[in-house]
Amino acid sequence: VLIIGILAGIALPQYNKAVWKARFAEVYTVVNALEKSIESYMWTHEDSIPKDDEHLYLTPEDLDIDVLSNLTEKEYNDHIIYCSKYLCRFVACTSEGCYWYAIMYKNTENDLSVDNTSNAIAEMQGHKNFSGWNRSCWYEGETANIGKYLCESTNWDDVSEGF
Repeated sequence: VLIIGILAGIALPQYNKAVWKARFAEVYTVVNALEKSIESYMWTHEDSIPKDDEHLYLTPEDLDIDVLSNLTEKEYNDHIIYCSKYLCRFVACTSEGCYWYAIMYKNTENDLSVDNTSNAIAEMQGHKNFSGWNRSCWYEGETANIGKYLCESTNWDDVSEGF
C-alpha cells in the first residue's frame, strides 16, 4: 500500500501537468489560427472594416477556419463570445486594426460572468495593426500559478499579473 501511495503521489502531479499542457496547446493552436484568419480577413474585406470608433464583431463563420467549429455561444460583457470547453474568445475590428480576445477557464460550463474570476485561468489578447501583432496575457486568482505558466510558456509580448 505504501509503494502504491508513493507511486500515486509521483504520478498524479505529472498527469495534471500533462493535462494542462494539452489545454495550453489548444490555446496556442486557436491563437495561431485566429491570427492567420484575421490577417486574411483584413486583406479580403478591407472595405468592411470600420473607419470610425465602431466595432465590427466577427463570427466563426466570418473567419472560416476549422479550429473554431463546435463552439457554443455565450453572452459576456454585452456581446456574444464563442466557447470551447476551456477557452472563450471573440474577434473584432476597429479603425485601428483587428484584435482577438480570449479567456481560458477551468471549465466553461461554470459561471463566466465578468465578476467571477475564480474560474478564469488567464486572459489573452492580440492586436493586429500595420506594424504587426502585439500580444498580452494576464493571470490572477486561485489559478495564478497555472495562468502564469501559460502566459510565460507561450511567448506573449506582455505578461502581467491581475485582470
